Amino acid sequence: WNLTSREWKVVLFLISKLDSKNQESFEEQVVSVKELESALKTDNKKWGGIYKEIEKIRKNLMSKPIDFYTDVVVDGKRLMGGVAFFEMIAPEYGDNGSVNLRFKFTRSVKPLLLELNERFVSIPQDKTKWLKSGHAIRFLLAAKAERDASRKYKDVSSMRFTIENF
Repeated sequence: WNLTSREWKVVLFLISKLDSKNQESFEEQVVSVKELESALKTDNKKWGGIYKEIEKIRKNLMSKPIDFYTDVVVDGKRLMGGVAFFEMIAPEYGDNGSVNLRFKFTRSVKPLLLELNERFVSIPQDKTKWLKSGHAIRFLLAAKAERDASRKYKDVSSMRFTIENF
């Protein structure tokens, strides 16, 4: 999934708000623009129009599928499949007149998101907030997953990643 660092931060922020252990339904998430801006900003500097940046992120997230390998093999190569992450991302007014964003994940990613605690790593938001590259966030997720998996068997581990891993 080729996302910018801001796109990754939005997705990870939304995932962190899910209660994957107790949540059975797959509800929409409503986030205030101020809350989202706080999750995206790395310092107190002004960085242009937040609504322009959110619109850019919205368009990109709606157009980028999650690619995955299928069991279909042609000429010795597994064919890829894809699924959209979001069904909808739309602005709306909150109760107090503030602007919120409504995010709705597609039904296809429901099993993935609601089983995150069993199969994936969790990264505190403060660990990704300062990363400036989508590749850096992806690497952090992969390294933490590898470390968590090996932690069961040994106290110290080394990791080697190749370009093909990503």
